[in-house]
Amino acid sequence: ACLADPWFAELLFDCLPDVDLFVKDRQARYVVVSDGMVQRAGARSKQDLLGRTTLEVFPPPLGRVYYEQDRLVLDQGAALRDRLELHFYRDGSCWYLTQKFPLHDANGRIVGLAGTSRALEGDGDVARYPMLARAIEHMRRNFSQPLRVEELAGLAQLSVARFERGVKRIFRVTPVQLLAKTRLEAAAEMLAGGD
Repeated sequence: ACLADPWFAELLFDCLPDVDLFVKDRQARYVVVSDGMVQRAGARSKQDLLGRTTLEVFPPPLGRVYYEQDRLVLDQGAALRDRLELHFYRDGSCWYLTQKFPLHDANGRIVGLAGTSRALEGDGDVARYPMLARAIEHMRRNFSQPLRVEELAGLAQLSVARFERGVKRIFRVTPVQLLAKTRLEAAAEMLAGGD
């Protein structure tokens, strides 16, 4: 790899089997993928994924959900951070924490997106992830409202202590910190929008 090569990071992510790297073009087609993603998608090589969209790689309805996320990033420039989601692959399923960010050219136009998905397997609380995901999505949709940790824990059907531990384990921040982070990211996106 050379310093001028913008995708030198692909080599680094190939060394991290629990983290998938992907870069997509304006049409949401894969242009860079890590070895871990190839393995979990059941493909023989990176070439099997390159040039394809999630609609062609993942079964419905997941392929459509991921494609709609991609279009949100590509069409509106919205960054998707810390999405707790279940991924299904040919050899099973796993919970992931996904990030997606727009890529801009020198003129500020969105030309693609880059992202990662980090596997959360091996955690004894995997059965609680769907409830946690529901509570976190509620927080993301209603971040401008006054929210209490007790309310979010109730949505997750967990005690406050278990909810706090689960959020801390997955997101590496407390629920209060995650809410503050969500609000700051939303404010930064609004400011960047110029309105």
